Formats: sequence, structure tokens, C-alpha cells
Amino acid sequence: MNASGGTNHSSAVRRNMILFIIGEALWGFQAGLVGSATVLSVMLQECGASKTMIGAIGGIEAFGFLLPQLIGLFLFGTGKAQKRRILWWHFVGIIPWLYVIGVLGMNVGHVRPRLLALGILGCYGLFIMGIGVVAGVWMDWIGHLFPRSWRGRVMGASWGASSAAGIIGSLVAGQVLRHFHSSSAYGWLFISAGCIAALSITTFWWVKEIDVGVTWEERRTNVGDVLRAAVMSLRHVGFRMFVVGRVMAAAGFSIVPLIAVYYVGSAGGNVTKSELVSAGAMLGLGFAVGNVVGGYLGDRYGHRLGIVVGVITQLMTLVMLLTTQGVWSCAVVYGLAGTSQGLTNLAHSNLLFETCPHDRRLVHITFGNIILGACVSPLPLVAGWVAQRHGMKVVMLLSIVCSVAALLWLVSMVREPRRQVAHE
Repeated sequence: MNASGGTNHSSAVRRNMILFIIGEALWGFQAGLVGSATVLSVMLQECGASKTMIGAIGGIEAFGFLLPQLIGLFLFGTGKAQKRRILWWHFVGIIPWLYVIGVLGMNVGHVRPRLLALGILGCYGLFIMGIGVVAGVWMDWIGHLFPRSWRGRVMGASWGASSAAGIIGSLVAGQVLRHFHSSSAYGWLFISAGCIAALSITTFWWVKEIDVGVTWEERRTNVGDVLRAAVMSLRHVGFRMFVVGRVMAAAGFSIVPLIAVYYVGSAGGNVTKSELVSAGAMLGLGFAVGNVVGGYLGDRYGHRLGIVVGVITQLMTLVMLLTTQGVWSCAVVYGLAGTSQGLTNLAHSNLLFETCPHDRRLVHITFGNIILGACVSPLPLVAGWVAQRHGMKVVMLLSIVCSVAALLWLVSMVREPRRQVAHE
């Protein structure tokens, strides 16, 4: 009976894992169809948007994703009804904005350009905020669905599939825009993305709630509970050490948005824009590889190892960036950068789970993401300012110094949570 129960339990976990991989792959494909750095930016240019408006996309993504996570603490609650609330929110608060942007995109050339650009940018901001509301709760849901021995592989495989599908989506979008010169092509891409996103979320309705050793408790979240849990999180030494190391590592890799600027210049080998775009696909491929490898390493040896390997890969990226040039160098650097980000992001999510010192894990996840996001978001702007004033070489050297410091900190100061008392 026990053996049969164990087999059934493993079968249910595998089934949920497959559904997560399919659902995330579909979501990644739709995201690739309407990438903010490609399709959205070009569509805004077609509308006559200024560089400042296009540059605002990064700020919208950074802050629109983080701050609304506080709303999710109170909106979705806890317990078995959480799944239903999470999935319905996608259909009500997230996916509709893709359709609205699609309709606006079909009116390029027919509506006042600045007004249209502001409308598209505003709707994109609401789309990102909708994702931000559910982001922390979604991670908490994953923690309830999968045991710790499976969680890394599930996240690695599903996020890797999402990244790989995103590359395909980007290639499809490029072909659509290349062959259909009408401005309405942008609108159809967003409407198609909305349909695929709806299919993605529908996939998650088939996920079954199973007993993975976590107690589901129906209870309301109030401000006092949130504040008390946040203070407990901040007092936890393991959490503080992890946050410091994570911020140091991010400071060492805030140069990523400037890689393109370096390679199209003479110092990087005067790589053409078309070559740069092709080489940039390696970023997504590397991210997929990093997620899969990080999931395996984390489940087998602990996620502290994943983030350490991620920072080592980060150092390799920076050294190659500093010492080589040309299109092949560009492709390898993007591949290494994606691998590092995949390893680090997956380890980050799991270490947030495992450094939680209380039973309010959703508060801990949200609080950790907001602290890290607030510290990390301004760093690319600082890196850009330093590059503008002192040149790319100085930024690269400073990044290497920060990365070495982060590696030493993670190795010497951050303990593997699985060797301590588990709070799961």
C-alpha cells in the first residue's frame, strides 16, 4: 500500500511538472512574439514615440513588477482556493491588456502618434503591474505543489522551456514583420500573444493539488501579520547574508545592457546590428541551459551551489568581454551571460523559499523580492553613467571587482539552508 502510494505520489508530481513545462513554454512563446526590447519598442517608434518614452519601458518593468507584489499578499489569500484565484487573475487582470495593445497597434497611422504611444505604454504598464500582483503568490503556489527534492528541476525545466520557446517566438515575430509591412502586423502579434497566453493559463487548470508535506491553512492576511513576518525575515541571519551576496553579484553584472553598446563600437570589433541581433539569441539559449543545470545542481547539492556557479560564470563572461572582440566573442559572451542569469535567478528563487524563518512564506518571498529589486533596479543606470563618464573598460573592471567580492562573500558567509533547520 505504501509503495503504491509513493508511486502514485511521484506520478502526480511528474504530471504536474509536465503541465508546468507546457504552460511555461506557451507563455514564453507569446512573450517572444511581443518582446519589449524588440516588437514593443519598434511599434512605439512607428507611433513616433521619443527615446525617453521607449527608455521608460525598463523602468516600467522594474517597478511595475515589484511594488504590486504587496497587493498580492492580500488579494489571493492562502489555502486550496489560491489556485483558482491566481488563474482567474490572469484572465481578468493580465491577458486583456495584450488585446487592448493589439487593438491600439492596429491604429498606427490613424490616431495622433503621441496619444497612441502613451496609450500603448500605459497599457503595457498595467500588463506588467498585473503580473507583479501575482508574481510572489505564483512562487508560493509552486512551493506548495512540489516537494523540495523536485522544485529545482521543475523550475529549471519549465523556465528553460519558456526561454527556448521565447527564442522561437522572437524568430516568428521577425518573420511576420519582415513579410507583412502593414502597421497592423504589430496589432495582430499582440492579439495572437493574448490568445496563446490564455491557452497557457488554461493548461494550469489541469494541475492537481497533492500532499507534499506542506500544511494549507485558510486564513486572512492583515497588515500586522505582514509587518511581523517581514521583521522576522529581516532578523534571520541566513536571509541577510543571502541578500547582501545577491546584491553584490547584481552590482557585478549590471553591465549586461551595455554589452550591445560595446560590441557595435570599435573596441568590440564593430559588430553590425544584424550580427548583434543574431548573436543576442544566445542570451535566451544560455538562460535555458542555466535554468536546467541550476535545477539539477540545486536539487542534488543545494541551491547555494547554483548561485556560486552562476557568479563564477558571470566572472568568465566579464573576462571574455574585457579581452576579446568580434561577432563570435559577442555570441559567446551573450551565451555565458544568459547561463549565469539562468543559474542565479533559479537559485535566488529557491533560496528565498529555503531562508524563510516562519510560516508566512508568501510574505518572505514578496519582502525579499522587493528589497532585492529596490537595490538592483538602479544599478544599470549607475553602470551607464560610469560608462558615459569614464568608458566601458572602467565599468568592466569595476564589474569584475564586484563579482569577485560577491563570490568570496557567497562562499564564506552564506550557508547552505538545507544544512540548517528546514522551515517548510
